[in-house]
Amino acid sequence: MDYLKIWSYFDRLEFDTTRQLLEKQNLEGNFLSPSINYLSSKTRQVEFLPQKSPVLSGLFSAVVPGLGQGYCERWGDALYSFVLSVGGLASSYYFWDRDRKFAIFTGTLGSFFYLGNIYGGIGAAILYNKNKKDEYIRKAHQEIPQPPEEILKGDINEQ
Repeated sequence: MDYLKIWSYFDRLEFDTTRQLLEKQNLEGNFLSPSINYLSSKTRQVEFLPQKSPVLSGLFSAVVPGLGQGYCERWGDALYSFVLSVGGLASSYYFWDRDRKFAIFTGTLGSFFYLGNIYGGIGAAILYNKNKKDEYIRKAHQEIPQPPEEILKGDINEQ
C-alpha cells in the first residue's frame, strides 16, 4: 500500500514527499525493491529536467513581442504575437496623420496584444515546465519494473 501512496505523490509532482517516503522503505527481501530503487533515482533526476524561467520569458516578450514564446519553443505563437503586437502599433503610427480615430483604435488594439504577448510568454514557460514534468512521469510509468496498475489488478507475483 505504501508503494501506491508513493506513486500518487510522484504523479502529483510532489517529488520531495516522494523522496521522503522512499527513504523510509525497507528494501530487504522486498519484491518491489527494483521499482522502489527506480522511483528513487527518478525523484533525484527530476531536478535536471530542462526548465524555462517564466520571468525571463516575460521579459523577452516585453523587449521583442513573441520572443518569450520562441524561448519556450512555441514558434507559431511567437510569430502570431509579433505580427499582432507590432502590426497594431505600426498601423497606429502609420494612420496617425491620416485618421486619428482609427490610429487610436489600432494603437489600443496593438497595446492590448502587446500586453497579452507578455502574459503569453509567462504562460508559455509555465506550460513548457509542466509538459516536461508530465512527459517525465509518463516515461516513468512505461519503464517501471512493477507498474502500480499491475499491483492494483493483482497481476504481480511476489517472489
